[in-house]
Amino acid sequence: SIPNILKGMRESKYGAQATLIEGFQSILYVAGFLTAYKIPGYENNPDQLLLDLTRDGVFSQLSLATPTTATATMGNNGLVFPNPTIIKQHDKFILNKNLTLALNKLKRSEFKYQTTGAEDRLDKSGCPLGRKREGKPESGVDIAARLLAETVMAQKNLI
Repeated sequence: SIPNILKGMRESKYGAQATLIEGFQSILYVAGFLTAYKIPGYENNPDQLLLDLTRDGVFSQLSLATPTTATATMGNNGLVFPNPTIIKQHDKFILNKNLTLALNKLKRSEFKYQTTGAEDRLDKSGCPLGRKREGKPESGVDIAARLLAETVMAQKNLI
């Protein structure tokens, strides 16, 4: 029944509420990754950089390129990607191609099971919310990133 499903979601650390919380936490981490280094023209306007990165879909690009759990692991440990994480190409921000290649290689690497020593292939997809639904202009990640960027801009305008 619906009430039992809702009760299970509230009680589960893996329910819808936890998924939303984890998603917004990841957006904050990614904002840190993408703004960790100075970008020419944005030195005094990092909030505009957030908006432009959101407009160009860089949050979704990174969410799809990054293996699952990597964002939280990096963010929890205070790690960032090497500079330059992003580059501007034809007036649009994109992820550095070398970073994208390295992340794709990491997502499809091989590993050994600790208990058996057997080798297997790791094929972790990125965040499913980084994909756009058919007919939609933004992914779930884009929407969350836009909410963050617009909140930051609103706070700036209040000061």
